[in-house]
Amino acid sequence: MSNVHDEQIAAENRYRIKTDCTSGTGLVAGTVIEAGSEVMTLHDCVPSTASKYTIQVNQDLHVIGSDIRFLNHSCRPNTFVDTTAGSVISIRRILPDDEITFFYPSTEWEMSMPFDCRCGWEECVGEIKGAAFLDPETSHRYRLNNHIVMLMTARENGQALAFEGLAAEKAEPLP
Repeated sequence: MSNVHDEQIAAENRYRIKTDCTSGTGLVAGTVIEAGSEVMTLHDCVPSTASKYTIQVNQDLHVIGSDIRFLNHSCRPNTFVDTTAGSVISIRRILPDDEITFFYPSTEWEMSMPFDCRCGWEECVGEIKGAAFLDPETSHRYRLNNHIVMLMTARENGQALAFEGLAAEKAEPLP
């Protein structure tokens, strides 16, 4: 029988915070994490104003959590943050000491603090500004959360995208 304490210990053994990751402080695997495994949940997350430490979980809500804030970006991520299920899921096998990353535009429509990616992958997106700024070819390479797909569909159909935190004029269809 499992309890909260056992789940907390398992999570602590799955990953740890490391200060010298590619993008500064990040999370690294503490053990082998198999593809399809839950790495962590979003259950400790609380609503917050959009910042570089939050994750957009639906069209109008950002959350922050104690460990989730250390998930760094990669254009070749090894996890997917499933905002519907409230879980971070490995999308391929992660070895001990591998940094745990996700593709920020999979949750973020418009980044509060855009940045130049330093992942080093040959197909790196470059500047990370959010899903609103991805071309269709790039966006189709990634699994995206439902709220991002909904916003992309609305933009493609010429629908207005005015909601808290995002300017509707920035939601014009891409060429």
